[in-house]
Amino acid sequence: MIIRDSVPFGERQPEVGVEDLRTGAAAAIGAKYLAPSKISSVGLIGTGKVGRASIICLSTVREFEKVYVYSGRRSNESFAIEMSKILGKDVIATRSAEETVKNADVLVTATYATTPIVKGEWLRKGTHISGMGSDDPLKSELDAETLRRANKIVIDGEKCLTIGEIASAIRGGTISASNIYGKIGELVAGTKRGREGDNEITVFISDGTNLQSAGASLLIYKKVKELGLGVETSSLKKYFFND
Repeated sequence: MIIRDSVPFGERQPEVGVEDLRTGAAAAIGAKYLAPSKISSVGLIGTGKVGRASIICLSTVREFEKVYVYSGRRSNESFAIEMSKILGKDVIATRSAEETVKNADVLVTATYATTPIVKGEWLRKGTHISGMGSDDPLKSELDAETLRRANKIVIDGEKCLTIGEIASAIRGGTISASNIYGKIGELVAGTKRGREGDNEITVFISDGTNLQSAGASLLIYKKVKELGLGVETSSLKKYFFND
């Protein structure tokens, strides 16, 4: 089934698959429970499909005024223009990861980085980070100081302890497994509290789960059927949003 948006967002239509929406939704859920009560600006590092989906999903659960984006790509400016039209908000391309972090109440990282690109010294009090890119042992987006400064570190599963920046920080002795506050499911279920103060620095790390993908696929399928959209096919290998 293919989903096509009837509103043109420019010459190139953005392609976002179900797996990207699933990851974007996870980033938004992390912010829903861990971000400050009032958000002025969002920072996005990584302007690929996951970054795009994360900001779109975030806009459905929290209000914010501006988005600062950076990826080191030449396409940052065009991405900012495109997303500004989609969101109806100011989207600003920055010159560095540092500038993006320092302007963010909520930061989403969605990159393939193998060396940390976010430094804890850049964080201001009250910042929330949804780190979505470190989904294998070689990837790492946040430095150890970021995790050391965090008042709450939340994960989506035990695998997060063995890969990426969390595993690196544990091996280096900056944090231990006991510093992990809990799992995002516990916050959603209400068995643990989310943010408890405006000055808390909070981090949500997600490596993704198949259950998230299945849930996102089912919700999209039901919505498309309800709206009478899409094309039934048995040969399509992926689902696309805004193809």
